[in-house]
Order: sequence, then structure tokens, then C-alpha cells
Amino acid sequence: MKGPDPPSILLFGNNAHLLESRRWVLECAGYEAHVATHFLALKQILADGPINVLILCHSLTEEECDRARSIVTMRFPKSKVLVLAVNDCPASTKDEEQVVSTGDGPKSMLETVDHLVNNPVPPEPSSDAAKTRPARGLRHKPSSAGAASGGSRALVFPKWETFEESSK
Repeated sequence: MKGPDPPSILLFGNNAHLLESRRWVLECAGYEAHVATHFLALKQILADGPINVLILCHSLTEEECDRARSIVTMRFPKSKVLVLAVNDCPASTKDEEQVVSTGDGPKSMLETVDHLVNNPVPPEPSSDAAKTRPARGLRHKPSSAGAASGGSRALVFPKWETFEESSK
């Protein structure tokens, strides 16, 4: 018996290599991930079925972010949006969207995707965080409920040996 389909994530941006590495992280975590580097590809992916989360890459302009967001949410209004930003300065964001700094690495992106998929309500800002960052830029704490599949997810990246370590 086949289980439910994994949540579908659409990565949209201009850097194909960067998007492919992010897709790999999401697929390793059990998500169905799609990559689009132009609007025609984005529309073709949307024709195949619903998207749970749209991830807007920091490589996009404000106009490209707004257009992609509009296209996705018109077709699938319940889709959530995650904006990847450089130094917490996104090109474009709306108040209900989550923002993750690209400098925080793939773990932060994955935790935020897990939160968006598993929680219909955006996180409440903590009092300390609210003092230091705008509400739309808050990152959530990972859900204790685990990933969309009901279990916990952990990404294990290989330990890279330095030349000195490998010669011992």
C-alpha cells in the first residue's frame, strides 16, 4: 500500500547549480523538490500539481519574487512561501512569509520548510527576537512533531578530512 505523497517544494531562482544543491538537501529529507530558473518552467511545474512551499532564492530581483509569488498563489492559494535572503535582507517579502538567511546553511532552510509544511499558523515571535529583528524575519524553532512523514529528519553530512588528518 502506497503512503501519502511527500510534500512538494518548488525552488525558484537564477542560479541552477545553487538550486540543484538545495533540491538535493530537500530530496534527502524526503520532500518532492522541483527547480525552476525561468517563468515558463515554473508554470510547467505548477501544471503537474499542487506546491506546498515556494522557495524564492536570493538571486531573484524584487520584481521576479513578486511575479513568482503571484503566479503560485493564484494557482494554489494555500502554498506557503519561504524567502532566502543574504544577511536577512530579502529582495522581497510579505508579512506572512518566512525568511531564512543563506548564511545559516541548509539545516535552517530545512527546519523552516518542515515548519511551514507541518504548521498552518506562522510562529509567534519571542519577546527577545521581536526586539532585535522584524517579525517577518523571525525564524522558528523546529517542530517537535518532526517532519511531514511523522518521523524526525536528520541530515548527516560527511566529515571532510584535511590532508593532515588523512596522512596520519
